[in-house]
Amino acid sequence: MDLQSINQALLVSEQLSFRAAAAVLGTAQSAVSQRVRALEDELGVSLFERHSGGVRTTRAGRRFLSLARLALAELDYAVQSAGNAGRGSEGSLRIGIFSSMATMFIGPLSGQTRTCFS
Repeated sequence: MDLQSINQALLVSEQLSFRAAAAVLGTAQSAVSQRVRALEDELGVSLFERHSGGVRTTRAGRRFLSLARLALAELDYAVQSAGNAGRGSEGSLRIGIFSSMATMFIGPLSGQTRTCFS
């Protein structure tokens, strides 16, 4: 099961049309239809009732697509969170130093000009 097929099925459910979904994606209607059909075959259920005026989601389709939308949102959050952590914009930094050395380094680091020499 690939994410592209799930994304295309979600788009079909939003557009209620394979033709409209294909237009948004800039691809052939047959390609979208084949991907969604393969997804349905893999799931063992029909996601859409097809008719000449478009499509309508089945009960199983509404359930699957609703949960898939939530899962993709969680996946997107995980990707963003990992990126933030990798860039250092998320998380925390702890620095430890010996108290005997603290007066020598903390002052200059905090903007104070007092230094201590023994």
